[in-house]
Amino acid sequence: MKNIQLFLDDTNLFRRENLSRRNTPMEQVSCYSDGVMNTVHPSGYVFSQPDGLFRLFYSGTQPGNRQLHYLTAISSDGVHFRPDEKAAARAGVTNPAVPHQFIPDFSPGTEIHSMIEDPEARPDARYKMLVCQNVPNRQTVFNTVHISPDLIHWTELPTVRWHQRGSEPVGSSLYDPGECRFLIFTRPDWGDRRIAMIQTRDWETFSAPRMVMAPDALDKSMAEHYGMYAFNCGQIMLGLLMVYEPADQTSLQYKFKGGPIRCELVYSLDGSFWRRTLRTPFVGEENAMFWPASSRVEDGNFYLYGTASEVEHGNFFPDRLCSSLKIYRTRVHRFLSLAVNSGADYGKLALRQCALHNGSIHWNLNGKNATCAIYEITQSSRKTLRSHEDCIPFTGDSIDWEPQWKEHSTNEDLKNRLLVFELQMESGDVWSISGDFTLLGTTEAFRYEAFQTLPTRSGF
Repeated sequence: MKNIQLFLDDTNLFRRENLSRRNTPMEQVSCYSDGVMNTVHPSGYVFSQPDGLFRLFYSGTQPGNRQLHYLTAISSDGVHFRPDEKAAARAGVTNPAVPHQFIPDFSPGTEIHSMIEDPEARPDARYKMLVCQNVPNRQTVFNTVHISPDLIHWTELPTVRWHQRGSEPVGSSLYDPGECRFLIFTRPDWGDRRIAMIQTRDWETFSAPRMVMAPDALDKSMAEHYGMYAFNCGQIMLGLLMVYEPADQTSLQYKFKGGPIRCELVYSLDGSFWRRTLRTPFVGEENAMFWPASSRVEDGNFYLYGTASEVEHGNFFPDRLCSSLKIYRTRVHRFLSLAVNSGADYGKLALRQCALHNGSIHWNLNGKNATCAIYEITQSSRKTLRSHEDCIPFTGDSIDWEPQWKEHSTNEDLKNRLLVFELQMESGDVWSISGDFTLLGTTEAFRYEAFQTLPTRSGF
């Protein structure tokens, strides 16, 4: 099975010389606005449809009006969208605010938390929409589930509550295919700006919220974790943690008025234990606030969709058009790189011992004179099986560079041996390595050498 190793930390490395981590800037490829509504967070849910079109869902308000409307647009390429002018008529919405409204207005204060496709569901419940219904006289929120066969016609499940205490957005829903479960990332309570996780397998029973992320001593002064968008990346999960930096520290009432929301890259091996990467903005920093909502991978590219606003926190219903839906792109798996330090003659990294099961290895890099060496390292010996000198140097940009060696035309002699893969290059960035191999810890390598057994645990 293909294994993709991102270099988010040094846990799986034996060597890192003259290499430093840095965020990979995402390119903005499109900006959508219907010209009538401000795009309100959370928005930007995109789904591919059987007819080949992509459908976008977003929340909107008219300038100077606090009523939320729920709108949809369509696209042939998933990048350039136009309002679906037939949506309200098809969905049977009476007196729609605009023709591209896809569901009737909810009661005031009600918002969509997230939308997700359920690959395990029966046809009439293929899509799920998690909703947060504000109940002001009880100072709480009812968290309901709505289902749809086609993303246009929706039915509420009246007896289902996905959050035991009740909370408002911002958050996300993620399908975990390894465990056949759904993970909901949400706030633990209304107004509690930390990240909790809820699990469900059947959309009828839900676990209690469990804390997975909270501000710590390395965050900026008074920072709060506003929400998190999580998505799958190979065998791990990545997240964009929305960090709010309040401007008002004098009212002594609540942290609300002014300040930006920035997205930082985080990651997890199991969905429960999350780790930070660089404490710097990853995407959308040019906006005062950016809330990512969905993503997709196509043709070797990763696309990210989210709400962008020109105004700072607290001004959610401005009297002018100043927010939109922005789409960003990067090459697949290019989130955080190891870059050769400026002025260094070379950069070098080596993975821990691996068992290669089949085929070859592939590097995701953009570098100059990159070469790869492979060593067999056991408790009693070290052999060079492929040398840097024998490797044909690569200069260029590739998400799938497969090293070639002058004296070796196949990799059959590498199968089922304890190997260390080493990359060296004069300049550039490297993001990941992939192939049909298993990375081994220290004692796991001892066991493999003695018994040819592989670790069976997952998630850590």
